[in-house]
Amino acid sequence: MYNWYTVVNPDKLCPAGWRIPSKGDWDQLLVTTGEFDIASKLRSPNTQLWPDTAFARYVTNKTGFSAVPAGIATPVLLDLAEFYYYGELANWWASTEFT
Repeated sequence: MYNWYTVVNPDKLCPAGWRIPSKGDWDQLLVTTGEFDIASKLRSPNTQLWPDTAFARYVTNKTGFSAVPAGIATPVLLDLAEFYYYGELANWWASTEFT
């Protein structure tokens, strides 16, 4: 996991030719995959990773993204973070700041 400073200074974060997606990239993903039920199109079909097996029947992973529930990190002090929701949800950054 990484923080905002790393996202806006990605020199060592991404391999050559890769980059952190912008808000526009995420918006395009919504348009391309269809906003309705996008989670099922990005989510790994591995039911051992995700706790809600009732939703599993809708998972297609059509994009091949294979999202896993890594949770979120919340900064506590400078280089320290607390981690929440591991095994329950997934979260990604965008290189453009938005609210």
